Amino acid sequence: VTKGSAFHHAGLESEHRRIVEDYYRMRAIKLLASTPTLASGVNLPARRVVIADLTRFDVEQGGSTEIPVLEYRQMAGRAGRPQYDEYGETVIVPPPTRPAAELLQHYAKDPPEPIRSMLADEGAMRAHVLATVATSTGLSRADVEGLFAKTLLAAQVGRGEVMGHIDEAFGYLLSEKLLESNGNLFYATEFGKRVSILYIDPATGVLFRNALKTMEAGKEHTVGLLHVVAKSPDFEPRFPLRNRDLDQAIAFLEEHSGEMVLKPHSKSYAEYDETLQDMRSVMTLYAWIDEMREEQILSRLGVEPGDLHRAVDNSDWLIYSLGELAKLFKKAGLNSEIDVLRRRVEGGVGKELIELTALQGVGRVRARSLHTAGYRSIEDIQEAPADKLALVEKIGTALARKLKEQVSRF
Repeated sequence: VTKGSAFHHAGLESEHRRIVEDYYRMRAIKLLASTPTLASGVNLPARRVVIADLTRFDVEQGGSTEIPVLEYRQMAGRAGRPQYDEYGETVIVPPPTRPAAELLQHYAKDPPEPIRSMLADEGAMRAHVLATVATSTGLSRADVEGLFAKTLLAAQVGRGEVMGHIDEAFGYLLSEKLLESNGNLFYATEFGKRVSILYIDPATGVLFRNALKTMEAGKEHTVGLLHVVAKSPDFEPRFPLRNRDLDQAIAFLEEHSGEMVLKPHSKSYAEYDETLQDMRSVMTLYAWIDEMREEQILSRLGVEPGDLHRAVDNSDWLIYSLGELAKLFKKAGLNSEIDVLRRRVEGGVGKELIELTALQGVGRVRARSLHTAGYRSIEDIQEAPADKLALVEKIGTALARKLKEQVSRF
């Protein structure tokens, strides 16, 4: 950065990303190498955009494919800053197998691909059908069909195909008791209403409900709950198991087998393998609440700080949703464990530090320093002189005074 160059990608820690973006806006950074995420969200225009590679790895096709025209236009649209430049430049570095004139025609002159509706996705259709019914006082099948007949999906694939998707959605929602019928009207059940309000995929709600049914109050489920969260359709970003993680994942699963909620069948290799595939995500979340440093998580599990914090934020929301469903199903004995786990995920701490991280200015590192020094509760800090607190590593005089002011109000 000090020499005028930097990189930008989704895995950057938020503070590092802010530094790069701020210095770029100040024009201190002249060259910024980035992934496509920069083009899709952040308002960082440039005088010149260089697209060095026109291919992306496609998971579904299992190989590299050329980027669509829409993606090129999104990136090229960054070129030219209204307040600084009269024009912008886009440079494509052509692959040896494609003539430059052909690329110019395709990306700069041909029309972009048509926008395709995402409503045909099973999860999206289920969620929208549920939300439509849940926000009403009762709807007929014809009411729902009439609404969805006006969507972009219907315009693209025809009413008949949309009705087929609606059939599947209704079948799922009724069988899983998210919807119920009375005569020719459909209503959301209390479960369905709560899932819709929580804004989670109905399949996530069903997974959580089924998991709650198998859990025993008073038993430790920490890793099992993290696995339930990581397995849900709403969890992201996912961290697929790599070959190098296999031995670690097997050992981790064996060590915490007693905490598992969704246990693979002992004779089903497919179920066991499926559970193993979730373990890198679970191990990442567990490392976070076990107070492993970000650089250690990156070294051991290959998870970038930015991706880690996205997973943590996402897990916080999902654990909250799990807790709300536990209340709905009157699983009072599980509420405390779920709440403790949520606070651990939020702070990245062990159970013993939860109380300390409730103090403003005290994160996971300072909380551990205080705990190590013998200040293990709000009461301990209330009784400690400010000058003694100031001697604790990472605390200092200013924060010690602020802590004393805070605890005086408890």
